[in-house]
Amino acid sequence: MKRNPKQRLKHSLIISAIALMLLIALTSCFDANEIDDMIYIVCVGVDRGVADKWRITLQYENLKGSSPQSQSGSSSSSGDDQNQQGKEEDSLKEQVEDQGNISYVTIDAPSFFAGIDMLNTSISRKISFMHLQFIVFSQELAKSEELSTFLAPIMRFREIRETVHIYITKNKAMDIIKANTPIIGTALAKDHLIWTRESESTGFFPHSILNNFYNSLKSNRRFPITAIISLNEMKNFIEEGKPYKGELKSGGEYLSGKLPRLGLNQLEIWGVALFDGDIMVGELNGKETRVLLILRGEFERAFVNIEDPANPDYAIPLDVTVREQPKIKVNIKNGKPVITVDIKLDADILAIQSHVYYENTVNKKVLEEACANRMLDEVEKLIVKCRDLGVDPFKFGEYASRQFLTIQELEEYNWNEKFKDATFIVNLSVIVRRTGTMMKSSKIISPEGQPKEVE
Repeated sequence: MKRNPKQRLKHSLIISAIALMLLIALTSCFDANEIDDMIYIVCVGVDRGVADKWRITLQYENLKGSSPQSQSGSSSSSGDDQNQQGKEEDSLKEQVEDQGNISYVTIDAPSFFAGIDMLNTSISRKISFMHLQFIVFSQELAKSEELSTFLAPIMRFREIRETVHIYITKNKAMDIIKANTPIIGTALAKDHLIWTRESESTGFFPHSILNNFYNSLKSNRRFPITAIISLNEMKNFIEEGKPYKGELKSGGEYLSGKLPRLGLNQLEIWGVALFDGDIMVGELNGKETRVLLILRGEFERAFVNIEDPANPDYAIPLDVTVREQPKIKVNIKNGKPVITVDIKLDADILAIQSHVYYENTVNKKVLEEACANRMLDEVEKLIVKCRDLGVDPFKFGEYASRQFLTIQELEEYNWNEKFKDATFIVNLSVIVRRTGTMMKSSKIISPEGQPKEVE
């Protein structure tokens, strides 16, 4: 039976469609990349260059698994073998700098993208930034006017996510990358991801991501901030000496890289770098950083030490959380901003070194007032410090913008300049919610059977 022309045309179209689908299916993977065809950059460091404008350091996991040193460490059985093994290990250490499964490369280049192409000629894998965790800039670069020059191009780069963390360092960024090795586990990317979560439980550094920083650079009512990452050379740790007899410290007075500690990990994320435009103009210590996060509405919880109201030589550690987000109002009076801030905090008692009965209603009020006064003093000092620097890291400008009907009026007012003339009214309250697992503090009994008095 002969088919009519319409049926033949329909049959031809069906066959053509099937052939086209098969063609697409058979060629869909021609440009695919296998996982081990690429190296995934985890961290980037940027310094001023010597041979060229920028010195760029890239860190990545080299897919080798455990280090060659550890694989060869169990094979020797004699003294000669051990000596030979030691020499080989020393030689290998010089070559790979004891990085194990982590490697880095550094190059001086005229731009970020030129550096990538230059490095791709010496690395047998294509460089990918899809899993980049953080970028660190040297303080020398941050205090110049060239930071935004480097940031603008990478904001356009589709492989770099806008949620990448950025840091400033007082050391060389290259040295930070070289020292960045996991102390727990072997996964470099996971190590940093977990590390940044400590911001939520300590308040000693902020989450500073690329998108927020770059948008603040372009804003007329926000100032950029970043966390600071430093190498701690452990020089502030004094192994032997007389016991400390100075004034009570909160633990947050130190600047980044100056904590009195020992340990395998030299790196520490601590404090905040303050910017006026794209130029770094100041630094906050750990204590000031906590206050900044409270005012920005980014504080979650932290352990805070305050002086015992009855015995100032003793500390009362408190677990402080935010009862509600701070209420901030900005009014413009005679052309000058008047900023009102209401802060409400909750606290749980962690310890009472003096054994004073602060759990009862009367003494608890005394403790709440002491904590509120301490925190209020820190808030006022930080606001004055930032106002004198001429920077508003608190995002007060966002609230001030509500006083203007149009963007043109806001731009003409120039909040970034007017903030220097601002006056502040700060109200802060603290409520002690819980007293831990003890309902009452009691005096320690001496060998004579009498309650010990706190000296």
